[in-house]
Amino acid sequence: MGYHQTSLIDTLSINSGSTVNVADSTLISDSISLTGLSTLNINEDGHVATDSLTVDNSTVTISDEVSAGWAVGDAALYANNIKVTNDGILDVGNTAANALQVDTLNLTSTTDTSGNIHAGVFNIESNRFVLDADLTNDRTNDTTKSNYGYGLIAMNSDGH
Repeated sequence: MGYHQTSLIDTLSINSGSTVNVADSTLISDSISLTGLSTLNINEDGHVATDSLTVDNSTVTISDEVSAGWAVGDAALYANNIKVTNDGILDVGNTAANALQVDTLNLTSTTDTSGNIHAGVFNIESNRFVLDADLTNDRTNDTTKSNYGYGLIAMNSDGH
């Protein structure tokens, strides 16, 4: 049996292609931001809790091997607010049903100088997943508006 370590951090900035792996430990931070192709991997017996998580042109992955219970403290990833934008990806894989617990999931986008939209992606893969959260995005289905477009939720063909 390994020793379970807990890290308490006010603000965690993961940038410039950096990687943070959380396994057999708990990371608690007021805010976590990922930018510039960075990654946060939550692996077996890893738990991350934060008030605010921003995934900007980066990836957060919850491993298939995580364990999660019904309580907030048992979630592999708990956040009050998650914002995924600018080709960022929140990937819950084929994790336990309660591995992700979030109050508000914001899928937003940016537009580059060529007019291309770079949206945030919520990837449930083949998971049977129930999102018990407010899901918002900054796009509209009104073709007359400058923010016309759709948010993106990705799943494999056998996802539910």
